Amino acid sequence: MASARAAIASPRRPRSRTRIASARADHDAFFASTNYRELVHPDEARFIDLASVEVLVTEETTVL
Repeated sequence: MASARAAIASPRRPRSRTRIASARADHDAFFASTNYRELVHPDEARFIDLASVEVLVTEETTVL
């Protein structure tokens, strides 16, 4: 229980540049994939008002 309290009380450490670069590479690879470009992207305008969309990439932290 003490370690859980310490984790909650301690300030969040900033993500490393390596993790940020890795997450960005994953994001870029998804949107550059053949599957996305050929199957998903052509239909996006039918289902999404792209002029009103903003993208937010975030990290989910699990808290137990």
